[in-house]
Amino acid sequence: MRKIGKRAKEQSAAGQQRFPFRWLAHESLLDAVILPGFGFVQDELEAERTALCGERYTHQAQRHAVRAGHVPSSLVLGGRRVEIQRPRARSTRVTN
Repeated sequence: MRKIGKRAKEQSAAGQQRFPFRWLAHESLLDAVILPGFGFVQDELEAERTALCGERYTHQAQRHAVRAGHVPSSLVLGGRRVEIQRPRARSTRVTN
């Protein structure tokens, strides 16, 4: 019976390549957290604009702000800078 020494084990381990499962799992986890977080941030920004301006397509005499489209912006989620379309609101008050 032959004995397999440390040298034979080291040689077989050196010839193998390892698949980066840890990195892949980390990236998948970040994506699983960032995408729902991104949706939550978009919903919260739109809810804040709705609180300021009122519901879309409704007429309000006492309105203090109006919707003004979106502006490109960015924020950091999970250590990554993410581009978003931030909703805008403009005041209806005239200042002189």
